[in-house]
Amino acid sequence: MEPFLINCLHAYFYFMVYSFGGWVVQGLYVGAKDFKFVNTGFFHGPYVPIFGFGCLFIIYIVDRLSMNPFWVFVNTFWLTSVLEYITSWYLQKKYHRLWWDYSKHRFNIHGRVCLLNSTLYGVAGLVVTYVFQPWMENLVAHIPLHAMEGIMVLFTIVFGTDFITTNREMGRHRKALEQLHAHVQRAVSSVAYQDEGFAAAVASLQKMQENSRHVRGFVHQRMDEAYQTSVDRVNRHIQEAGQRVQQVQDRVNARVQEAGARVQAVQDAAASRMQQAHESVESHVQEVSRRVGTCRDQLNAEAAGSGSGSGQKPEPVSTGAGKDGASDVSQTAADAVSEPKSK
Repeated sequence: MEPFLINCLHAYFYFMVYSFGGWVVQGLYVGAKDFKFVNTGFFHGPYVPIFGFGCLFIIYIVDRLSMNPFWVFVNTFWLTSVLEYITSWYLQKKYHRLWWDYSKHRFNIHGRVCLLNSTLYGVAGLVVTYVFQPWMENLVAHIPLHAMEGIMVLFTIVFGTDFITTNREMGRHRKALEQLHAHVQRAVSSVAYQDEGFAAAVASLQKMQENSRHVRGFVHQRMDEAYQTSVDRVNRHIQEAGQRVQQVQDRVNARVQEAGARVQAVQDAAASRMQQAHESVESHVQEVSRRVGTCRDQLNAEAAGSGSGSGQKPEPVSTGAGKDGASDVSQTAADAVSEPKSK
């Protein structure tokens, strides 16, 4: 095999070993406070690629630019700081999340890098250059080429599968996060959409929690607590908003019921007054009819009396007794009709 391909194979082997070593060191460092090992890796497998790339930069760039331990420290200091800053910016840009936050550390830049961690990286560069790398080169020289190729093939399959799976999960997480923001904003801006919007926001949050293994942090120990706090805060805001919406709906329903009761009361009062007016009109009509009948009976009786006295057959008043008699009946009926009005 050509020397160039052998060097590439060795570099790939270094990347694999240092990625695993970085995962171990970081898990011990983060969990030292609680005396336990913490898996802080972004992927499912036991490796942190950023440490593998950082060690390759130290081996193939820093060591060739440095002539003594001082320059190894300085070059590792700034090179790993640039790498960490770019990685943090890229992950936040792609997944809308700050994976580590050094804002509480002194001398930090946008919370992405800080003096303490960069100094530790510089010390790690010295350890890699003068302790681990000579041992790694000796180990690689004693591993058969076919065995190393088999190890690299196996690692490539595992890491490639993990990379694809993790990116698909993070893609779903990012989509759920974007939908969560969209639903919350729409629910806040539109009263008619509030119930549906908050329900959709809760569904998006549940989708995000399905991939919580990949969104709990990357380096900083407090990211676990910060993630859970953010989830609890979103849940609390959604519940409070739902309660406010329910209160508004209750007030609206109460006012609608009150207005309906008032309308019903007005309708009942109007119906009662109409019934009273109708009964009063019917009573007046009956009284007028009764008096008209009484007057007709009196006129018929008078007409009958006058007819019998003169020896003539009496004629009913309804057939007419001349113009004078008709006018008298009309006048009497008019007086009877007008009498209730005068009362």
